[in-house]
Amino acid sequence: MTIGSQYGQDRILKMIFRDKHTGFVVEVGAADGIDNSNSYMLLQRPHWGGILIEPESSQFALLQERYKNNNNVKCIRCACGAHEGIHTLYRGGQVSTFKLATKAAAEDMHNIKYEEEQVEIKTLQRVLTENNAPTEIDYMSIDCEGMDREVWGTLELDTYRPGLVCMEGKGHVMIGYQELCRTPGNTFYLREDLCEAL
Repeated sequence: MTIGSQYGQDRILKMIFRDKHTGFVVEVGAADGIDNSNSYMLLQRPHWGGILIEPESSQFALLQERYKNNNNVKCIRCACGAHEGIHTLYRGGQVSTFKLATKAAAEDMHNIKYEEEQVEIKTLQRVLTENNAPTEIDYMSIDCEGMDREVWGTLELDTYRPGLVCMEGKGHVMIGYQELCRTPGNTFYLREDLCEAL
């Protein structure tokens, strides 16, 4: 188990949010909330809150248990994507996926044995609206095993404007954002109006 981020994202978050004592996080693909978590470090601060979204049932059970006594954090069991409805999730712990190609690659590389379960997919915009997310989101992490761009594309940026976004992979075109830095598995993007303040 890795407490906190997988590729040193915590160090970047500590630098950017070093003087920010209150804030709000949205993590799509929150897993169990601690192992390789991109939000764990911030949510240990007493005046930070957030919405943690995880579709896989066993990971979600651990996530919900971890934050059951924290009224600042909402744990939501669903997946995010552009096509709402009930879909088959290939369960493989933190590498669960809806994509057959991603599943096949993980089976080959990591010898993972997948199971299937039915999971609801909602747009990220809908999840945030249904759960009264603030319009100013300090940090958003999207790690959805190949669906990251699709998830981001459902967000209406005239309603919700995350300050800092961490997405799995690299080379995403983020209108209104500038690439800040990369880790081996993720890229950070900063909202353009915040770049001068950094």
